[in-house]
Amino acid sequence: GLYKANPSKRTAEEIEDLHELEQSQDAWNIYPVLNILYSLLTKSQINEQLKAIREGGEPDEVADEFGRNDLYFKLGYFSLIGLLRTHVLLGDYHQALQTVEYLEMDAKGLYNTVPSCLVTLHYFVGFSHMMMRNYAEAAKIFIICLLYIQRTQNLQQQMQPQQRNKASKYDVIGKTNEQLFHLLTICLSLQPQRIDESVQSQLHDKFGERMLRMANGDIDEFRNAFQQGCPKFLSPTTVVYEGSSVAKEPLIRQCNAFLEGIESQISLPILRGYLK
Repeated sequence: GLYKANPSKRTAEEIEDLHELEQSQDAWNIYPVLNILYSLLTKSQINEQLKAIREGGEPDEVADEFGRNDLYFKLGYFSLIGLLRTHVLLGDYHQALQTVEYLEMDAKGLYNTVPSCLVTLHYFVGFSHMMMRNYAEAAKIFIICLLYIQRTQNLQQQMQPQQRNKASKYDVIGKTNEQLFHLLTICLSLQPQRIDESVQSQLHDKFGERMLRMANGDIDEFRNAFQQGCPKFLSPTTVVYEGSSVAKEPLIRQCNAFLEGIESQISLPILRGYLK
């Protein structure tokens, strides 16, 4: 997405290759990706099975032979998380949350077997709630994820050097750690609440001054926190061949929409300060 939106760093050969790619109907087209993911959901009957589990029923009673197959169940399950991510990157937060409606976020969830998947799920669900202005729920999900990352990093530090190299996947998780803190500053500034002391301590050390400025209604701090914490949005458009890069347009569009939505709320922390 970023590559096709930035014409400034391409060679003549790359431009020629891109012209050829665009002859294909599927090049840069998001719909085949969505179709594959939705097909896996249908084939595995994952939503029907997860709904049955939530309601205390037997998943096998609502699934056919494909759905009962462990491989199809897992394909369907992880396709839900792939769809969640895709809808968020396209800016469709309502659809993103609907996608994982029946997926229980608890210790028994299948996603717990893949650490990066757990972090991805919490990050994108939390971000969707934030964009839907449900700041308390978003903050709760971000904190659960931050505490999980904290535990995995502590475990990693206790490992021998050889084991630590094998655990390098946690480096990817570590990158999300910073994003979560940026987003948490937004949620807590708009809807203050008591949070876990270890997270509160880190938040104060890293972003204490920023949060003071946010409490005073500094819109630029909200903008910075959003841009540093948000995902890399996609734009399902054709390739840009000349002119300046438009790679940041989806980010700017989502950021501006978010800031417009919170303008009236930014004054609330200031009012609370006067009322104390």
